[in-house]
Amino acid sequence: MEEEKKESPLCIYSTKLLHLYMLCSRALHKLLQQEIDKQNVGNFVDFLNNNAETLFHLRGIRCCCNKKEYGVLYKDQWNYLFTTCTSSIQCPRNQQNCYHTYKARQCLTVDRVDFSLACVLLRNICDSINKESIKALQLHRNEFVHNPSPLDQDEFELLWRKGKTSLCDVINDEELRQQICKETDVIYSYMFRDLLTRYIETTKCEVEQHMEEKLFSPLKVLDMVVNTLEQHGIAIIVGYPGSGKSYIGKEVMFQMHSKDQIVLKIDKVNLWNELVNPSFGYFVFIDDFLGESNLDSTKLTELKGYFNTIYACVKNARTKVVLTVRKSIFERWRDQLEETSSKLFKTDHIIDLTKTEHQMSNDEKKSMLLKHLQRCEIEIVRTKKESAERSKLVIDQFTVDAISGTTPFNFPLMCLLFTRSKNIHLGQKFFEHPRDTLVKTVDECRKSQVLKERKKYAVLSYCAISGNNVSLRKLDKACMAMICDSLELDHFKGSNAVKVMVRDAIEDLKDEYFREIGKETYEFVHQSILEATILSCGEVFPVLVIEHCSKNTLFELIRTENYEEGEGELVLKLDEEFYDKLISRFLNEINTNLKVIPHVLLHPVMEDSGFCQQFLARLSSFVSAEETPPEVSHACLIESSKLGQLNTVKACLSFKFPQHVFETALNHASYSNRANVVVFLSTACAAVKFDPYFLQACSFGCKDVVFAMIDNGIVQDVDRIQEGIVRSTKAHHVNISRGLIKDYRSKTDAWTFKKTMLKIIIDATEAGKTDIVQEIISDKIVNLNEEELITIILDACISNQLDLARFLLLKFCGSTVADLNSFVKCLLAGNRGSIDLVFDMKDFFQSDKFLSEKNFIGLHKFFGKENIEYLLTSTGFGSYVIERALSCFPDDVESVCSSPDVIRHLLWIGGHSVVCKLCQRNPDLTQSLKNMEKLVDSYNFVEFSAFCGFPDIDLIAQECWHKRDSLFHHCIEGYKISGRLPGFEVEFGYESRHNAVNFFETTSRQRGYASCLKKLYNETIELTNDSPAISSITKILCETFESDTFDTIRDFLNFRSTDTSRLFPISSAKMDVVRLLRHILHHHVNLMQIQAIFDSFA
Repeated sequence: MEEEKKESPLCIYSTKLLHLYMLCSRALHKLLQQEIDKQNVGNFVDFLNNNAETLFHLRGIRCCCNKKEYGVLYKDQWNYLFTTCTSSIQCPRNQQNCYHTYKARQCLTVDRVDFSLACVLLRNICDSINKESIKALQLHRNEFVHNPSPLDQDEFELLWRKGKTSLCDVINDEELRQQICKETDVIYSYMFRDLLTRYIETTKCEVEQHMEEKLFSPLKVLDMVVNTLEQHGIAIIVGYPGSGKSYIGKEVMFQMHSKDQIVLKIDKVNLWNELVNPSFGYFVFIDDFLGESNLDSTKLTELKGYFNTIYACVKNARTKVVLTVRKSIFERWRDQLEETSSKLFKTDHIIDLTKTEHQMSNDEKKSMLLKHLQRCEIEIVRTKKESAERSKLVIDQFTVDAISGTTPFNFPLMCLLFTRSKNIHLGQKFFEHPRDTLVKTVDECRKSQVLKERKKYAVLSYCAISGNNVSLRKLDKACMAMICDSLELDHFKGSNAVKVMVRDAIEDLKDEYFREIGKETYEFVHQSILEATILSCGEVFPVLVIEHCSKNTLFELIRTENYEEGEGELVLKLDEEFYDKLISRFLNEINTNLKVIPHVLLHPVMEDSGFCQQFLARLSSFVSAEETPPEVSHACLIESSKLGQLNTVKACLSFKFPQHVFETALNHASYSNRANVVVFLSTACAAVKFDPYFLQACSFGCKDVVFAMIDNGIVQDVDRIQEGIVRSTKAHHVNISRGLIKDYRSKTDAWTFKKTMLKIIIDATEAGKTDIVQEIISDKIVNLNEEELITIILDACISNQLDLARFLLLKFCGSTVADLNSFVKCLLAGNRGSIDLVFDMKDFFQSDKFLSEKNFIGLHKFFGKENIEYLLTSTGFGSYVIERALSCFPDDVESVCSSPDVIRHLLWIGGHSVVCKLCQRNPDLTQSLKNMEKLVDSYNFVEFSAFCGFPDIDLIAQECWHKRDSLFHHCIEGYKISGRLPGFEVEFGYESRHNAVNFFETTSRQRGYASCLKKLYNETIELTNDSPAISSITKILCETFESDTFDTIRDFLNFRSTDTSRLFPISSAKMDVVRLLRHILHHHVNLMQIQAIFDSFA
């Protein structure tokens, strides 16, 4: 056990340190950007060009100035940053290799610089203050990178402390330092799951193996993939089997790994949420993300939920993703993929290797072939004659050139197989028909008279049938024995003999066909070989394949004889005589696992009418059979209803189902918009009530189900149809709403129809469904009168649907409204939105059409005394209306608003901004108001302004500023009685005190009082415990805290915590007033005196 633990590649500590040094790269990028800003050179490209000479010297070679530095910048790093300049700039000394002849690459940004290169730049061409700290960070990072994994706890703690400390030393920005420290703490405390750690470490092993093989040849399409990845964060590689999709993905993975990015290879899309943390910025590679061979619609439905998640991680985090997919699969499902996530599957993200511009050139193919030949130590000779004379494996130059000119499709795979097989003598012919070549190569083992070759074929067949896996430890001897029987290898039936035979065959098949993936466990080197083997052994023993193949093979590779393959697709076609065996396998799978039912029902073989008829006949017997568990029969009906397979539903009804199963099936069919199934089930089970399913279909936009129920008379009740209209309208299903409205209109009288439509319009307005309202009105489904129009416009304004309100005004105001004066009056008396609407459309209301045809006095003349008094007393926005009117029509409105009656009313309701503007615009008005002996009750203009908490009191009280103490008392008194005076409401014209609102509790009024008190209060004022102001302030505190005891007030005055949040927020405007009053009390009286005043109230 100890030995196994030591050899394990899994190390949580290494993974955490990888994440830490990924943060280091981000921090270095920030430092580089700060240096660019500091040098004031524009962008990163300009920064490099400005420092090109220094960087050139750091290569350790001399330039035109004969200067040379110690070499710290590698050639690859220089080539990554700079390219040869194509402009006319030349070296002044005519040197061919100097910094004058280079320019920084235009596509470069700071974020594209890896850790090592960032350190070089920061240490050599940036502020030297960070030089030593960056050097330390680099040393600690290298110490970790070169430390053999796995690490123990003590080693990890030491490396972590070194890395985190040096990282914090590098950062000079405090805010960034705190952010980085926070993220490092998250990484440190994050317990990586075993699954994630295994995937990260396995990916790391794959990258290292890819580096060791050195079989990848530079392809021009690789640059396209990398550029797409850098620009969009995602690249989708499409190609035929064996065209190099996986190899390109691995090469990109290697490049990302070399840039200190965490790389993660996932074999299934549905592991995304479990493995990918967007905040850590992984590079994720998913090979064959839609399946290795084929994909059915059920599997696609399962994957759809992940696509938008993947795109969100790419666009809103630092995640980068490369996906590969077979051409045949992608083209078959492309429309659905784009419909599911159009942003993920944008054309800009897709690199199709089958397109001419992305195909391998002859030179690229030749380079790849030469690498494979070199790895297999196959010598290249000059002529065919020389090749024939050699005893060992060789190939002539003419054959190499001929192979390089063959089709580029499948070339990487064929290249791999060609150099590892005995068929190298076939030369160019091996490459000419890749699909046939693969099958023939496998078949040759079976046809061979050599026993060893037939044994190899048996093991190949076993691996393909068992799902691309052969393990000597878990060998299915029964299956292997059946294969041996079929191949007449009878003398290998013994238990140990079979195992020995398999082991010997694997030794011969390794590298050419198999690769080891675990201890004594092997798989095919490529999926295409598995498919070719299935094709071969399916011809020899199809029953064995049908009965024992894996589920992946069953659903992805097996088809009927009438199936038409897509381009590049490889499948096993069964003759009609084997249909019954395949149906038996399907039913057995259903009986074992209910989750496979949709996979079976949507299998491509069901598109063959002959097979489908046989299957339905068997399914009918299977469902009604006594040995079939009831839950299996129920699931067959429910799943077939959900998928809309009417014939399958009919076949299932040979069994008598309970009502709850019918209802579940009907619910799924309705929700999935399977109209044909819903109609059929309505005839099959009369006891079920269909109204709930109709309403569900209306809510979820299942149009086919809704109208099938209407057309077939399943739903006839007009109340249900009305409810369906309401639900579909709220859910924004316009087509359903329109159709139901038409049907409802034909079944109801005009009055009921209009009443319903008005309710729907109002509900849609409140829900923000503007386009539905506009459509109903534009189609003249309902005719509105003036009152109804006003109601809808006001509702639209309340719901902030101003575009709808504007549309209604423009469309109906001219034809529907008879009295425009009353109409405008109602709008101005409505809400803030309707008020803004009137003034924003003032040109519309001022048009000649309305001034002449509608006898409208004009908006500028609308604000007479009568209308202003109405707005002040009958609405909550009177002062706001006057403020807007004053700004739009100052000359017309000012004279009316300047009357004492309006002024005092504005002061009383808090329309202080209007009063302030009037006083500033007309100094004579201020003076005339001051000259009035009494404005309200016993108060003159200035005193009443203080009483109402007028915030600009200093604007009107300059001449009587010596009376500040008196005005202060008036302000305190006004605040104590909430700005109200007995009988004052009736004098203003309100019908009752209940209707009179002066908005005392609003924030604006409270801020007005706070400002007024601050301006009037003078600390030299003489206030004693007998002063009315002190008594009023104490009274205000008592009423504010609603306290019968002095304890709460004492705590507040002593600045102790009190339950003020129960009364009002601590940051509210009212709290500002209360704090100011506390300050005044503290300045003039002590706590005992305040308590005495409090006791006197009791």
